[in-house]
Amino acid sequence: TNEIIVKMVAIEAELESQKKILVMELCDAGSLFTILDDPQNSYGLEEEEFQRVLKDLSAGMKYLRDNNTIHRDLKPGNIMKFISVDGRSIYKLTDFGAARELDDDEQFMSLYGTEEYLHPDMYERAVLRHPANKPFRATVDLWSIGVTLYHVATGSLPFRPFGGRKNRETMHYITTTKASGVISGVQHSEKGPIEWSRELPKTCLLNQGLRDLVTVLLAGILECHAEKMWTFDQFFECAMDIISRRIFHVFYMNEGKEICLYMKPTLTLQDLKEQITLQTKVPVGNQMLLFDKTLFSTQVHPTAEISTYPTTSQSQPIVLVHTENPNVKDLTRLSTLSACFPNFPSSISPEHDAALAKTCCSVAHAVKRIVVKLVRSRDLLLKTPKTLISVAVDTVSKLCTSCDTLKQKTEDLYHRCDQLEKSTNMIADFLSLWPNEHDCDNELQTLNFIVTERKQFKEQVKQKFIPFYSAINTLKQRVLNSMHTPEKGLQAEWEQLASECSHLTGCVETADTYVRIIRGSWQSFVRDRNARGLSLQDEQFHILEKIKVQHTSKKLEALLQEQCLKSCLQASNKLDEWFSGMQATMVQCKYLKEDLAAVNSLVKSYGASLQEAESQAYDLSIRIISSLRSSESKEPNQKQASISIRRDSSNVEEINGEVPLKMKRQTYTKVFAQLQNLKKEHSTLWEIAEENNILIEKFGNMLRETN
Repeated sequence: TNEIIVKMVAIEAELESQKKILVMELCDAGSLFTILDDPQNSYGLEEEEFQRVLKDLSAGMKYLRDNNTIHRDLKPGNIMKFISVDGRSIYKLTDFGAARELDDDEQFMSLYGTEEYLHPDMYERAVLRHPANKPFRATVDLWSIGVTLYHVATGSLPFRPFGGRKNRETMHYITTTKASGVISGVQHSEKGPIEWSRELPKTCLLNQGLRDLVTVLLAGILECHAEKMWTFDQFFECAMDIISRRIFHVFYMNEGKEICLYMKPTLTLQDLKEQITLQTKVPVGNQMLLFDKTLFSTQVHPTAEISTYPTTSQSQPIVLVHTENPNVKDLTRLSTLSACFPNFPSSISPEHDAALAKTCCSVAHAVKRIVVKLVRSRDLLLKTPKTLISVAVDTVSKLCTSCDTLKQKTEDLYHRCDQLEKSTNMIADFLSLWPNEHDCDNELQTLNFIVTERKQFKEQVKQKFIPFYSAINTLKQRVLNSMHTPEKGLQAEWEQLASECSHLTGCVETADTYVRIIRGSWQSFVRDRNARGLSLQDEQFHILEKIKVQHTSKKLEALLQEQCLKSCLQASNKLDEWFSGMQATMVQCKYLKEDLAAVNSLVKSYGASLQEAESQAYDLSIRIISSLRSSESKEPNQKQASISIRRDSSNVEEINGEVPLKMKRQTYTKVFAQLQNLKKEHSTLWEIAEENNILIEKFGNMLRETN
């Protein structure tokens, strides 16, 4: 009843012998062994298909264990691919002829299975025929799963003695003497050393993120010692962890490198960046992540779980830009082939020619994968500058807005400082009416000292702000103003460079055509091999097929080397040329953000200092006024009073050369009122400054969010 198990439809009887025949569910996509034997999968299945196999295989085994059943003959040949009516691919377990009920802690003695996939203890008895009374547990299925998954991931068996099956003693030696954590052992020559490995081979098509996870799983179940081998629960937990992870496709622009991150759904943006660092060596602080034509950080909350993040793909990945690295490497290293097209001998040998044609077909599929990857990488390289320009425009716009707001704030503070100085001068002029009688010299000196200090502080602010403002304007001219001038600026520079790159339209389709031609020839060679003999005419056709394979292989290789690589090399070189200027702009933006924070902090300190000075000046003014009020009854110096009052009050009338007491009181009252108004004006200016502070902090937060 489980969809991961091949269903038995009916039991029929043969007409003549009356032998029972099991009618099973049709899986017309073939067995996993047939799929792996196809030249397309010589280096294993691609990532998405591997995950599907892992998911279905672990689900099928979970169903068996929940029903206390062991399979005892797990291998690719007993895993069938089924295409459901909705188009889904499902891998189903079949051939339960060796299956039996068995609890985890139960043992059994009978022998079943296919030798390459057998647990070493079973191999020793079933294949080597060594007498042994070792009982076996249900975990022997885990070893078979490990060998199967390695085969699916790499296209090869993990333990391979020189000479293959016939070298049975070496096979047993490899599987029983390997160290814990080793997942493969290969002997390349007769009686030669064993090449051990704790990692999947480089030819494996899985990305590094998935490789690391699968390697841990394989190391846990490819253990011949029962005390070291994982339990089924550990296997199911690890498999479920791999299957349930969120996949993030990332394109590292500076190296033209595609990476794939397998992240637990509960992790956050910081974890994502740290995982990127592990695979690219780019420090978290130097990572600029772009997605869907803008900064990735603007689309996600830094503390939100990555399960809520937007979906990525190979064609629409997160683009990683190293902000401190001005170089872009060319993509030629992506064209490295693990094998080359073989040459056919002039003689006719159907068996040998079929093997060579299969190798040609395998290499052709590898070349096609490289062509697809190069075309995709080239397209991403050419698209990324537009996103970088868009981000730069947004960043510079915010910087300019913050700078303009800060400029207005500094001008307000300058005005307040000037007002403070004017107020102090006015008080000094007024006190000159009482040159000897008043007792305000200390207060006046303090006021002058406060004003002098704030004027010096004002000059410090100017020295910091003026070059900063000039740098912002220069950046604005390069990034923003150039957007309205088609022949200048970063965008115009890139459009000119990109137009010089040749196109790759139709390259993927052409490569696919060449691969189909080579596959057709390989299938023709297989038919010739299976035939009992070739007629003279068949031999002529056989020779023509050999010529066609070699000719098509050369055309496919030329497509890769002379067209795809050439265009990709142009694109990466043009981007490298342009990106140095873009990277300088990015660095300048980074430093200007830091300068903005520093200048803003200085202006904020200046504002606080000015507010304190205004408060002190106000208190001193009150004390001076109080002191003057207490000395109103005293007679001021007639000459000085007469001169000062004439200077400041042309309408004051003198009586016998003296200023009447009433007039003096009116003058004091007027000055006091002016001081009161000055206080109100300072309060209003401070409220404006506070509003500006709030705006500056908001823009500062916006800029920090763009980092």
